[in-house]
This record gives sequence, C-alpha cells and structure tokens, in this order.
Amino acid sequence: MKIDQVRENVKDIPHMSFTQAEAITDVILENQFQNILELGFRHGVSTCYMAGAVDELGSGTIVTIDRADAREAEPNIEQLLDSLGLAK
Repeated sequence: MKIDQVRENVKDIPHMSFTQAEAITDVILENQFQNILELGFRHGVSTCYMAGAVDELGSGTIVTIDRADAREAEPNIEQLLDSLGLAK
C-alpha cells in the first residue's frame, strides 16, 4: 500500500509525523525488510506506515509490543489496521 493511502487514514492521529513515516518507509523498501519488531505503538500510526511498506513489498510481518493500556487508545491499533485492510 502506498504511503499516501496510509496517510489519508492516519494524518490527524499522533505520534508519527509524515516526515518520519517517509524515512521509515524508505528504509523498509530500500532494504526489503520483511520482518520488523516495533517496541511501542500507542495508536498504531507507525505500525500502519510500516505495514503499508511491507504490503508494498508483497510479504512480511510486523511484531509490535506496547503496554496493555494501549488497547484503550482511541483509535487503537486494531481499528487503524482494519480500516486500511492491513490487519493481516
């Protein structure tokens, strides 16, 4: 999924800026990283950008870990990934 498609769904949600998203997306795509470990996601914006890049590569997985109270964030990571069709 292209970065601009992700941006449309997450642009008003903290905590990753679009500049940061561009940088991490470039790193993932240039290096063809398909296995990613993310520590801390809060709402899941960063996860969405990384999942979009992995989706663009055609395969891969992201394991992301945060405190249990991140599930209470509004929106939360599951909602954002589902809205993009990237929950898989």
